[in-house]
Amino acid sequence: MFSQNQEDKMIQAVFGRIGVKTRKFVEFGFGFLQNNTLRFALRHRGSGLYMDGSEKNCSRARLL
Repeated sequence: MFSQNQEDKMIQAVFGRIGVKTRKFVEFGFGFLQNNTLRFALRHRGSGLYMDGSEKNCSRARLL
C-alpha cells in the first residue's frame, strides 16, 4: 500500500499474529508517502520517529 515492496503488509501480518502491545515505531530512511510504517501509524493510531537525510522529507513528516 505505502511501501516499495509490500513491507507494510508484512509488518501488518506479523503484528496480526503476535498482537500490538505498543503503538510506537522508529523508521530510518523514508519517503513521505512511501515508507514501511505509515500504514501501521494510520491503522493503529501509532506514533513514532521518522529519521531521514532529506530535510524535505522530515519537514513533511512533521505534518503527520
